[in-house]
Amino acid sequence: MPLKNRLEVKLILVILMLIISSTLSYSHNDTTKNLDLSAKYYENLKTWPNKFLNLNKNSSTGKGIKVAILDTEVKFKTVNNLKRIHYFLSNDNANSFIEASTHADQIVSIINSIAPDAEIYLVVVSNKDGKIKENDLKNALDWLTKEKVDIINMSFGFNSAMSKTIEPRLEKLYKNNTVIVAASGNEGISRVNYPASSQYVISVGANDYSGQKWINSNYGTELDFSMPGVQIIDKYRQIYVDGTSFSTAFMSGMIAKLKEKHHNTSNKDIYAKLIQMTPTHKWNPLNGYGIPTF
Repeated sequence: MPLKNRLEVKLILVILMLIISSTLSYSHNDTTKNLDLSAKYYENLKTWPNKFLNLNKNSSTGKGIKVAILDTEVKFKTVNNLKRIHYFLSNDNANSFIEASTHADQIVSIINSIAPDAEIYLVVVSNKDGKIKENDLKNALDWLTKEKVDIINMSFGFNSAMSKTIEPRLEKLYKNNTVIVAASGNEGISRVNYPASSQYVISVGANDYSGQKWINSNYGTELDFSMPGVQIIDKYRQIYVDGTSFSTAFMSGMIAKLKEKHHNTSNKDIYAKLIQMTPTHKWNPLNGYGIPTF
């Protein structure tokens, strides 16, 4: 049974909220800002997502869980349990020398900090400029099906669905009990990007430290949940970053914790558990079901 419930009530809610207030172009569209290095502010900034999500209340470490991250290459390869790096970049989409930390470095760092014993499979489908070819993504998903990973993190988005190539592969992974998590997008529009919009994917938007929707987080009928995505510390570059990419990583880390003790739990039950972990268990188009916490 698909994750999303596409009832007409969702469309009605979107309309009400609005009244109240392929190879497609792909981009992370995450933003960066310099740190305020005043000691107290900086320390609070480093830990706010963990405190907000009550991550310390769950002692699981993701042991025995395989988490695949489809992203750029990494600059730093000394992260705990980085088991494999597999490349699916076409020759004409290959990277030149990487001089600084990458988007994938930050995603890997977040997931590893939440679930340090999870096995990380980095699958390189994007060059350092954020370009992904449809065929590379298709091949990567085929490989991950064979690898039988537990979670797939996709912190990227396209403007349109790839119904003939990617969607059938997402369906197959979903039926094989792989949890797929993707970013809603950073344009601040009432449309969730693909593959987050797929019925086989958990879509994640971004909230700030007050629990409010980040202004640039995409929203709408296909949004499932929100997670911290504002003023997230990039430990490699000593800056903070905003974006649904990072919200997606927090969700993948949380699911790795959940699946450690319930490895064979169905995707449907994981989804239901996440809803149960939100404050109200009610859906709205701006935040989905809201923010699950331990």
